[in-house]
Amino acid sequence: MAAPISYADELDPFLALELPSGWVRGLLEPLSGPFQSDDPLESALFEALTGSKPDSTPTSNAVIFTYLAGYDPGIDRPMDSERQLVIEYAAEQDAFGVRAAFDEGLIETAPDARDWLERAMPRVEREMDHRRRSWVALSDIHGLGQQEIGNLYGEYESLDAVASATEAELTDIPYVTDDLASEVVEAAEQFDGTVPDAHGDRAADCADDPLVVDTSDLRPFSDLFEN
Repeated sequence: MAAPISYADELDPFLALELPSGWVRGLLEPLSGPFQSDDPLESALFEALTGSKPDSTPTSNAVIFTYLAGYDPGIDRPMDSERQLVIEYAAEQDAFGVRAAFDEGLIETAPDARDWLERAMPRVEREMDHRRRSWVALSDIHGLGQQEIGNLYGEYESLDAVASATEAELTDIPYVTDDLASEVVEAAEQFDGTVPDAHGDRAADCADDPLVVDTSDLRPFSDLFEN
């Protein structure tokens, strides 16, 4: 079993930071045993907090910020790591490790780490909102699966850019055939911007702040997200 994890007072500024809409924040404190849940959102958040599988003991402590807007645990795919920003205090260096899908590094002071967080959050929101729009607009196209939609997003980064592409350009994307390309262009051009409410939108509004996991009160995450 991993050694207990001590909370660092140096993380306090990140618990006091006012979060934008759609974000939740989790603080990992010492855990002495495993956590198991049948709820995919509970398990995804716990894994994000601990860096471990839901049935494992965590090995690091950090404050993790997760953008839940648009997240739907009913869709069979893991919570995107791109949704998450992590700040961890490195006592041996008296500095803060910061981590995102697009950046990673060591920052010397809490104000500088907080500035990094405030710059990184809009980027996460923008990228995840673009990805969600692409998924909603294109997921009903028969023969166009998650991988193909991901490839399109990876190349064009927004639905507007997809709509502006030619069919010939789209067929350069792996597994996007001529027939699919024409449907993709049509769906992207006709998309009205409406995206359905998702479980994550409601969860972000209902979550306690911060979401704390510790040995003294290991309550099921479903208590936070039942609404």
